[in-house]
Order: sequence, then structure tokens, then C-alpha cells
Amino acid sequence: MLNGGDMLSGTLSLSTVLAFGAKGTNIADGKVETIPLSDPDSLKTTPDSGLVLNSEADSTIILISHAGQVDQSERFVTLKGIPANSDLDDVIIPTSTAGTFTVSNQGTNQIESFTLSGLNTSDAYALIGSEIVRVDL
Repeated sequence: MLNGGDMLSGTLSLSTVLAFGAKGTNIADGKVETIPLSDPDSLKTTPDSGLVLNSEADSTIILISHAGQVDQSERFVTLKGIPANSDLDDVIIPTSTAGTFTVSNQGTNQIESFTLSGLNTSDAYALIGSEIVRVDL
């Protein structure tokens, strides 16, 4: 238990939620397969309190439901047609059909914002290089 307000103290227990070699459902074909997880990055929460992360080197988006619970499950989709080392980064699942994205631009060392509409709250949106790509989940 951690306590102490801003000055945390106590015992912190860690447990593995996802490890290299884990199995999950491939969204593309519904088959249970080994999740490509050689380069995990950009962990975020989903609208349903799950987790979404990407494995950059594998061009794979991974969704984890009920993380750390007995009924934890994993789904993933590997994006096709993306050049090697294309820098799949920052994946989100929007909670509304319009909103503002704020991203860092490594090329210019700036933080940039832009507004989009027509978003589908059942899809993911991934930053690939300098483009945002919609991914059907």
C-alpha cells in the first residue's frame, strides 16, 4: 500500500500484464496468434478503460481489455502496406466524433495541434510518420 499524499511511501507490487510471446486474437482474421511485440511503445487508455499500445517495429496496434484481471484479453492488428521503420507511433481511440489532436513533431521539435471531425469512435487513429491513419477495429 502506498500512502503519504505527495510523499509516497509503502510497498509497490508489480505484475506483468503483457509479455513477449503472449497470444492474442488477430483482429484481421479472428485467429489466436502470438502478438508481435518486439518494440512496445505509446501506452494509452481506451474509452472502455482498456489499454492500447503499439509495437513500432512490428507496425502492430495492441488492445488489452481488463488488464491484470483474471478475464484479461488481448487483440491486435498488424498494419499492412507500411514501409519498414515507418515509425508507427501514438495510437488513440476517440471518445467523440470530433476533437483536437496534440502531437509532438520530432522533425521540428515543436508541439502541434489540429482539429478533426468525422471521426469514428469504433476505430483507432495512428500517427505514422507525419500522417494520421484510421484503423478499422
